[in-house]
Amino acid sequence: MGLGPLSQNPSGSIRESIREPLPSWVGRTLVHNERTKLLANALDRASTGLFMVGVATPAASSLYGSTPHIGIAFLMVAFYVWLFAAFRLHMLARRVLKGLRE
Repeated sequence: MGLGPLSQNPSGSIRESIREPLPSWVGRTLVHNERTKLLANALDRASTGLFMVGVATPAASSLYGSTPHIGIAFLMVAFYVWLFAAFRLHMLARRVLKGLRE
C-alpha cells in the first residue's frame, strides 16, 4: 500500500521527506539576532524610563501646580540633561540593531 511520493522515502520518516535539515550557521545567526534585539529593546526601555523620570514627571508636576523647591534654571538644565540621556540611549539602541545578520 503506497502513500505516493512520501512512501518512497527510504528512512520511512514523513518529516524528513518534507523538510531538509538547516545548515548549522542558521541557528547561530538566529540566536545572535534575537540577542541583539533583546539588547536593543532593553536600551530603548531604559531610554523611556529616563524620559519618564526626567522629562514627563517634572512636566506633569508643573501642570498640576506642584511647586519645586529648586530654581527654574536648575530645572531647565536637568530637563535637557535627562532628555539628552534618553535620546542617546534610544540612538544607541538603533545602532545595536544595525548589527543584525541576514
